Amino acid sequence: MTEPKPEKTLGVLQVRDQCYGLLDQVARTGKPVLITRMGKPLVELRPVQSRRVRREIARAKGPRKK
Repeated sequence: MTEPKPEKTLGVLQVRDQCYGLLDQVARTGKPVLITRMGKPLVELRPVQSRRVRREIARAKGPRKK
């Protein structure tokens, strides 16, 4: 299976200003985001794909609120 290409590119300052919303967006949509510094690719933010890792993250968050 091929990895999805980033659909969105953001600069470091934009990421700083939108961090929490960006993390939620990537986790919800499953679409990676390319983060750049001075127009050059720096990092790619992508969701966790492994069920085991997602379970561990959910367990670390604690019980779900209703």
